[in-house]
Amino acid sequence: MNINRPIVVGVDDSASSLEAVRWAAEAAVRRESPLVLVSALLTPGHYGVPSAIPSRYFDNQENESKKILERAADVAARAAQGRTLAIKTDLRRGPVIGVLLDHVQTAEMVVL
Repeated sequence: MNINRPIVVGVDDSASSLEAVRWAAEAAVRRESPLVLVSALLTPGHYGVPSAIPSRYFDNQENESKKILERAADVAARAAQGRTLAIKTDLRRGPVIGVLLDHVQTAEMVVL
């Protein structure tokens, strides 16, 4: 059982995000830490998000975010190069900063 704290990575659909995933995966392998890939979804009715957007928009956003996390998990697994790496994904609704801050207390580091 691994008692090391996880390395947390904020993931979006950018090339720099995938580079952060690669770097964090390599660091997690070296430290024998689990890797947590985190993404946040817009929340209808919150500041800056109009509530009149059709619900299918949010369903599509969630499906796309799941695909982004799957791609990031694949990148992390390839970066581990066959070495042991526990990878977990966390997709939540809410502001990105708040979602990442939820992980700060338990993380070894947060990579962006």
